[in-house]
Amino acid sequence: MNKKRKDLLKLPFVSEKSCWDVTPTGDCLKDSATGSRYGMLALEYIRMDNRNSALLAWCIHGIPKGAITGMKQTSDVHNLQIELGFLSFIAKAAVSGNVNPKEQYEAGQKTVADFLASNGNEAPV
Repeated sequence: MNKKRKDLLKLPFVSEKSCWDVTPTGDCLKDSATGSRYGMLALEYIRMDNRNSALLAWCIHGIPKGAITGMKQTSDVHNLQIELGFLSFIAKAAVSGNVNPKEQYEAGQKTVADFLASNGNEAPV
């Protein structure tokens, strides 16, 4: 396995089976904030060393269809909050054109560099 693939697998929303492998808690606010953090991590990862911008396409491909179309594929809308937080953050970054993910981190939150330095088995903070 090459280094970039190993690094990609260290991101908390990426697994061997998908570039979007998340588990909601059912808490709307917490899950939405998690999605926003994942959006920050994705943008930071892409900007770091000119990493592959296709990461966003791979993530969106892995998001349940209902989260994008608005058609519920689940009986619980809470299951889509991570995805909605992620997409909202990416949309804000695209519209503003000046969102620097590193400036968005709250104290104690892990950055991409933290994940890349880890073994990839740590939960996001």
